Amino acid sequence: MFKGNMVIGQSGGPTTVINSSLSGAVEAALRSDCIEGIYGMRWGIEGFMEEKLVDLRKEDPRTVSSLRQTPSSILGSSRHKLQDEDFPVIKRVLEKYNIRYFFLIGGNDSMDTINRVESYCAENGYELHGVGIPKTVDNDLFGTDHTPGYPSAARYIALSVQQGGRLARDMQKVDQYVIYQAVGRDSGWLAASAVAARIVGLACRACAINTGTSPFSMSPASVSAAAFFPPSRATLVAPGLREPMVRGSGSPISLHTIMAVDIDPNR
Repeated sequence: MFKGNMVIGQSGGPTTVINSSLSGAVEAALRSDCIEGIYGMRWGIEGFMEEKLVDLRKEDPRTVSSLRQTPSSILGSSRHKLQDEDFPVIKRVLEKYNIRYFFLIGGNDSMDTINRVESYCAENGYELHGVGIPKTVDNDLFGTDHTPGYPSAARYIALSVQQGGRLARDMQKVDQYVIYQAVGRDSGWLAASAVAARIVGLACRACAINTGTSPFSMSPASVSAAAFFPPSRATLVAPGLREPMVRGSGSPISLHTIMAVDIDPNR
């Protein structure tokens, strides 16, 4: 394979394992016969265009290994969406540092960045190998079963729903509903992970799941809100809410992409 230098960056929101992916990629690069210099992007593709690079070969191997237990994004992140005028700048920096291996750890936007940069270089006579390392809590990357970052976020959701169930039980004289909004954009994977919530003496089951393929509305014509969410013992998990959830005590609820979790301590 072609010999040259490598650059790696982190993009989008951090997960509990994004630094672990960085650690693994750097350690593998150190063992490679094809990769010579190893650079890290400070602040993602934005920092790369400004030549804000760190020499990862100079880092103590113990520091690289310890990234597996280091939270957040150690290199700094970015959500910059590439514009046409960015590509000549990126190619100039790639050539200056003889970078032939271009790694990004991230989600859909990061994978798009890699594809566009690699395609631009190919069209302009510069050999570059783009490598995407999956990272997203949304679990919505094409071609993946589950992405690093999703399981830890799913665990967080399940634990939060457990706590919500206890709150629904203990505060039933004050609040009829406990509402928990999950992230995930239009993907329902994190909301669905709430079914993993289980604690001794507290049953939890999914009443309804809509993963965003179509709007979901609970109207008087279709279902009684009071029947759907038994008063005093309901926890609602909902990603991507676009409407008010409760319009009054016992009134209908209209949502997009919802998952309701019925908490019943007597079941």
